[in-house]
Amino acid sequence: MFTLLQADYSEAAAAGIGTGGILFSLALYAFFTYCMYKLFLKAGVNNPWMAFIPILMYIPMLQLVKKPTWWVILMLIPLVNIIFGIIVLIRFAKAFGHGTGYAILLIFFGFIMIPIMAFGSDTYHPENLPDETGKAF
Repeated sequence: MFTLLQADYSEAAAAGIGTGGILFSLALYAFFTYCMYKLFLKAGVNNPWMAFIPILMYIPMLQLVKKPTWWVILMLIPLVNIIFGIIVLIRFAKAFGHGTGYAILLIFFGFIMIPIMAFGSDTYHPENLPDETGKAF
């Protein structure tokens, strides 16, 4: 005879943890895309709604840091995306009036620095960056 004391609830616990993990990940994604949306609004980007679409979010970000749009392709290549992502984040910090130290914090602690930039008093300064949209690199 099978009783409740003999029941194995490990599958139910694993399903609960998995569901909780997925919901937590979706909440983090929604929060950080909203932060990017706010930053795109501050910068006056034409289509700030692109922040909510995973690969399309690179297009307004590259426009914001004055880099060519074809860099989106480079952002999709493993290991290459790390190097170009660092370049973009350094220019992103400079575009909002911050120095190299802030850029390093943005690279390593982006989960803290991006919401600070989004909800803080940072303003976009396009004059801080040279226009490199027509150059190869």
